[in-house]
Amino acid sequence: MLFAKVVEINCGHDDGRTIREAGLKIGDVIKVSEVHMSASHTTIVDDEGNSFNSIHFEFFDDKACIQPHDIYNDPLYNPYVKGGRYNG
Repeated sequence: MLFAKVVEINCGHDDGRTIREAGLKIGDVIKVSEVHMSASHTTIVDDEGNSFNSIHFEFFDDKACIQPHDIYNDPLYNPYVKGGRYNG
């Protein structure tokens, strides 16, 4: 499982509008159901189908946010790193 903790609100292409509309605030944790990573943008989707820019979050393997997870260097989430679907 992957979890995301809100660490920044006022950033990203929409300046945090989607974060605020979802009622999230700094320190809130959501369960991530999908990660969509492209060459220039990463979107995460929570269990309710809400999409967010990844820039607002830090990622963890556990809901307590103890074990960090670097999705950007993990071929499971990043198709461009060695072992990813575009760089097998």
